[in-house]
Amino acid sequence: MAKALVFSILVALLSIIFSSLPTNALLGCFEPCQRREECRGQLVCLNGQCVDNPDARIKLCNLIRRPPPPSPRGPPPPPPSSPPPPPSPRPRRSPPPPPSPRPRRRPPPPPPPRRQPPPPPPPRR
Repeated sequence: MAKALVFSILVALLSIIFSSLPTNALLGCFEPCQRREECRGQLVCLNGQCVDNPDARIKLCNLIRRPPPPSPRGPPPPPPSSPPPPPSPRPRRSPPPPPSPRPRRRPPPPPPPRRQPPPPPPPRR
């Protein structure tokens, strides 16, 4: 019974200690930082990122993952004050070329003139 009481007190004490520690105060590999103290363990803040201490023998960040590509330096873009302009319309395709002229068919020849019937014979007397 005494062992269970000691164990439960120990668990409660440890949970209080670990819950009160600042968990987000220390930064990991390649996270943005401003001061040396912000980085975790052997990491130091260089060029705004937590990286391995050059004097340390073990390179933790290189063991974990490769660094992300460097972000371009310069001023951040200004916040948009107005909505961005609508995208420009797609350039229109030129109309297809007109069909090539076909040779015209000759009209059919006119029908031959109709023969007129011969005049009736003169009346007999």
